[in-house]
Amino acid sequence: MALLDAQGRWVRPGTPADGCGGARPEVLHVVAGLRLRVARSHPVRELRSARAAAAGCEQLAGDRVAEFSKPDSPVLGETPVPVTFSGPVRVCVYRVFTEGFADFVRGGVLPAVPIGEPRAGAPCAEPSTLFAWLRNAEDPYRDGDVRVQLTGCRQMLIEPAAGQIGLARADPALIALLSGPA
Repeated sequence: MALLDAQGRWVRPGTPADGCGGARPEVLHVVAGLRLRVARSHPVRELRSARAAAAGCEQLAGDRVAEFSKPDSPVLGETPVPVTFSGPVRVCVYRVFTEGFADFVRGGVLPAVPIGEPRAGAPCAEPSTLFAWLRNAEDPYRDGDVRVQLTGCRQMLIEPAAGQIGLARADPALIALLSGPA
């Protein structure tokens, strides 16, 4: 928002905030009473694309595999308990755009996804540019989550619905399945 005067000069005003950082109620009241005119607008970014919504995926996701792949991770060295999906699996693939965050690329539902027998993960510094997030398509909280790096170290983070989070090496057959078109 910008304030524009009769000479065409403008300024972006700061908004007085309350103790929690939100706009003060009296400011909201005054702004609501102003006669406002939209001069120009543009989207900053898309919050959720139609493709992500149709696939049942979030637009943005955290790269938790990279987070837990660091040498000081408490989950390294232990063989994780596998997640077995009890129904169809929602697969959401993301492209990493900055350390820790990724944007939706493609997604869909598969009738089954063989995770394979997990092998203990290891510290890895090779960055991944793509990862897949797998959840039960019918109930995302039922079985847990699996996030699989499709490039880089090709590790996976296994988060069972009940139990310890674990880092594992991803099975090559799983990487091939998830790297194909969804």
